[in-house]
This record gives sequence, C-alpha cells and structure tokens, in this order.
Amino acid sequence: MPHAFAATADAAVEIFIYIAPGVDRFDFFRLLQRITRGEEPESALEDVQDRYDVHFTTSPVWDAAGHR
Repeated sequence: MPHAFAATADAAVEIFIYIAPGVDRFDFFRLLQRITRGEEPESALEDVQDRYDVHFTTSPVWDAAGHR
C-alpha cells in the first residue's frame, strides 16, 4: 500500500511504528537516521528496498506539496 507522511517544518515529530509480523528492521531505521544526518547518501535506500520490503515510488501529489 503506497503511503507517505511528513512533519511540518515548524514542529517536532515522533513516530510509532508497529510491524506485524515482526521483521527485523532496526538497521533500516538506523540507515534512515544516518541519511537524515548526512552520513549516508539517499541513494543508499535503493540497495535495501528488497531486504526490508520497502519500495519507493513517485507521487505527483507528494511532489506538488514540495516533498522529495
């Protein structure tokens, strides 16, 4: 199911994710954190899509809202 979320620029965000059945995705979220900090390029996500069953797509609505 394609989906997306974003925080507004003027607010902090916390996220609670529940994944069932349980799949070890800790390294995926650690990678996201490194990308956010600029320690890894965004292109690193391309290499893990199959491993974590997270597949990236494009969305005209998301793009029109100014997200990348």
